[in-house]
Amino acid sequence: WSSDVCSSDLCDQKEREFMEELYRKYERLMYATVRRYISDSMEQEEIVQESLKKLIEKRRVLCNLDCAAQAG
Repeated sequence: WSSDVCSSDLCDQKEREFMEELYRKYERLMYATVRRYISDSMEQEEIVQESLKKLIEKRRVLCNLDCAAQAG
């Protein structure tokens, strides 16, 4: 979403929904992947949380990619 197409509040809401969907879809996969390489559960959680944090920091790029993919 570009800022000239939607209001800031709408974009923020869409981004939040997108990130929640992303988390629901991939959280279990992320943990399963990390468990294959890291045996310590605290370290596993830290890695997944840091990865999710990075995704959140890049959310606008991810949202734009998702919108472009859905547009065809």
